[in-house]
Amino acid sequence: MTKDVADELQDLREKTNPLIERAEAAIKGLRLASAASVQLTKDKKLFYGKRGGEWRLFVTRDDAQFHLLVNESFETRLAALRALPSLVEALRDAASVSLEEMVAVISRARLFLDELEGRSRA
Repeated sequence: MTKDVADELQDLREKTNPLIERAEAAIKGLRLASAASVQLTKDKKLFYGKRGGEWRLFVTRDDAQFHLLVNESFETRLAALRALPSLVEALRDAASVSLEEMVAVISRARLFLDELEGRSRA
């Protein structure tokens, strides 16, 4: 491998974590407040969610542990960057379902309380 190619590869490796950090900030800025994951490989998933009080990008493996994406191998980080559009779509879907569920729960609670209050007045 020539020095130019090696230098370029190293430069690309160094650019992945700032991109991941930008992705985390951009996803957080969507204010979806939902967690979701997408498959990266047979045994790895890209997950966005809240762990330790912070919304971050993680990789989960068969060991069911959450590993910060920024600490993963270059290959895994590249696969994750490739999967970001799918992850954001999954997050939007999860937020939409969550919103629909919240609206339904609040609507049922209002109806129940209206009925309960009506009975207590009678």
